[in-house]
Amino acid sequence: MISTLRQHGVTVLLAVRQDVLRLALSKYHGDGTGKPGHLQFKLARGQISRDDIGKINIDSERLETIIAACEDLHEENRRLMADLRHEGIQAYPVLYEDFLTDKRGYLERLFKLIELDVSSDEISRVLSEEEFFKKVHSDDISEFVENHEEIMSRFGDRFISWQ
Repeated sequence: MISTLRQHGVTVLLAVRQDVLRLALSKYHGDGTGKPGHLQFKLARGQISRDDIGKINIDSERLETIIAACEDLHEENRRLMADLRHEGIQAYPVLYEDFLTDKRGYLERLFKLIELDVSSDEISRVLSEEEFFKKVHSDDISEFVENHEEIMSRFGDRFISWQ
């Protein structure tokens, strides 16, 4: 893989969600039935509305296992990024949280990293269009987790900064 990436001058962008708790909650909730998947796609297709998504009670031990797997993935991704950079391949994290808080800045940075000349007007046009994908859950987990106090008390600090 390294030689192919180097040969073609590929810039690697690694999508990262730093908020490990919310990443794990998303994986825990899955497709709404406890199976792997994501409600994002049902919501986007109009098969369900936000009102159809009820609160869930989280099994702390199961969530801890998912969080540990997410933290392991962060470690693997950091090693991958270090290996790529060591081999002379440009590699950068692109942060989910940056996209949520500053879509314009996120897109401007993304296009700069991949050396694509996109005007401010083009970015404005795209940002003014209706979004196909909508956030499934609020950042306030009390809106979708019944035992939110326990979860926040136990796991609220699970965040791995990439900045």
